[in-house]
Amino acid sequence: MTTVFSLLLLIFLSLPAPIFGWISSTPQRYHCHTVGSTSVAVASPRRSSSFLHSSSSNENDDAETAATPLSLSSSDLERLSQIRQRQRTGLPIMVLDAMLPGQRLEFSLRDQRFRVLAKHLLLLEETDEASLGMVGFDPATGDPLNVGVTVKILKLEIDDTNNSCTLGIEADAMFQVQNEPQMDDTESYYTVDVEMVEGRTERDLTVDEQVEAQGLHDKIPDLIQEWLALLYQTGRATPENMEPRYPFLNSNGMPEDDIGARAVWAAALVNPIPSLGVCLEIRPSMLICQNDLERVRLAHASIAASIDHVSGKQRLF
Repeated sequence: MTTVFSLLLLIFLSLPAPIFGWISSTPQRYHCHTVGSTSVAVASPRRSSSFLHSSSSNENDDAETAATPLSLSSSDLERLSQIRQRQRTGLPIMVLDAMLPGQRLEFSLRDQRFRVLAKHLLLLEETDEASLGMVGFDPATGDPLNVGVTVKILKLEIDDTNNSCTLGIEADAMFQVQNEPQMDDTESYYTVDVEMVEGRTERDLTVDEQVEAQGLHDKIPDLIQEWLALLYQTGRATPENMEPRYPFLNSNGMPEDDIGARAVWAAALVNPIPSLGVCLEIRPSMLICQNDLERVRLAHASIAASIDHVSGKQRLF
């Protein structure tokens, strides 16, 4: 009989690589992304020199082809319009840790480049345009992931006495990087263009897939209650030390009808920052999911595997 852990591995392995620049023809290079003991393919944006040069020996043919206008349908034009609306350009970015919406992180650094970024954010804050992107590292290669989240700035302090900066953030909305990072004029931090995941056109699920997704969605609340009860019973957590990890646990509550939102919420719960040590590292995998079925499969299997781990039925590590 297939165990919960085996099912979790199967889901990880079946996750597709994120498509970097999916409306362009920029070549892809894929590397192995490790989640726990499992590997999935993740796209690394790398421009190929062949992309800059024509492979055809007939320059006249190339010129004629290039001059031919594309025929776009009304649905194509609408899709392009939606893409533009979801795009953010010149987003300052930090490469620190993979985060999911609702998760919080606070840290201090003594770094001149970070101070420049902090002062830039303070200036934007005065115009209500303060925004920052956060991406994590690929554990297998050490390269930054090309998926991440925008973050809300909850705390920003610059201490000139010891040259330190303190930043408190809350992950807000998921995005996918659309270009190679560009160094800002001060050469202190990178900026990227991103496409927001929310509102993106995703593959339509079949009727059977919709039934499966809804069924897993409906099971998550009971699984969460079982998981929390086990944590308290085994002394791995208390209601008091859970609050700093889960500011969204009681404030916003579990999403009701949105299958994808509930799956992301649940993943943020079982794989928090800082870690409880009871779940595989699933945040990067959740970020690269391409539809709600993948998200809810991953969330459901991860909670079930964590329950088995905490109960001693089947250890994850």
